[in-house]
Amino acid sequence: MRRMRIVLFTGMILASLLGCAAPASDASSSQLDALFSRLRTADSADEAHHIEMAILRVWVHSGQSDVDALMLRGLELANAGDLDAAMPVFDRIIELAPNFAEAYNQRAQLHVLREEYPEAVIDIEHVLALEPRHFGALTGLGHILELYGQDETALRCYDQALAINPYLDDVRDLAESLRQKLRGVPI
Repeated sequence: MRRMRIVLFTGMILASLLGCAAPASDASSSQLDALFSRLRTADSADEAHHIEMAILRVWVHSGQSDVDALMLRGLELANAGDLDAAMPVFDRIIELAPNFAEAYNQRAQLHVLREEYPEAVIDIEHVLALEPRHFGALTGLGHILELYGQDETALRCYDQALAINPYLDDVRDLAESLRQKLRGVPI
């Protein structure tokens, strides 16, 4: 189930890259601010989904054509399930663009798929240092913490992700299950 979610998320990002080339710039920051503001106040799940996709389109572009080409290649490999070939592509992207949060996020997802959780956490820490509103990274960190039995901290991650994007229904379900577990309610 977790692998499917990550592959679907990677597929959404791949579609964003193929669908719209919007280079990163100083305007990206203010664009993201506006999008996140709209996301918190969206009137429907459909509206929220469109805003999420707009955020992904901004996140996935580094503003460097060579890095963006590598991102596209890495996403294609990851989406095809070739994790071993995708990993060095994301390593190279990070070498070329060490402040590109989405490169760390994608590499973290590969680490999760390969069950390399400590490495995934390190990459997620980079993502959140560069983009603290990255609801996908917060959710991923919550999953990892839950695997290690750190339920209270995992719940905080899920709650943070929901504060940023209240339309993450799967995350809401995970958070509610953890709340029940922490209260001793049988799930």
